[in-house]
Amino acid sequence: MISKSPNLEAYQPLAERLKAAYDIEISCSDYYPVYDQYPIAQQHICSKAETSPVESFNSLIRIWLGMPSNWLVK
Repeated sequence: MISKSPNLEAYQPLAERLKAAYDIEISCSDYYPVYDQYPIAQQHICSKAETSPVESFNSLIRIWLGMPSNWLVK
């Protein structure tokens, strides 16, 4: 289960699954303080410069996935 709660107890189960499944060399995130409490990568970059392009792209995907099928151009 993924929680929107802003604390380590909410983030740590997801972080542990990622750390166990992948050999993460670099992790990029915003300045959310929980990410530094349980690092999942060898290097952690805190910056909006690396995360904002990805977040912008994700928002476009969410828009398309949320559209009813009759909105698509045929």
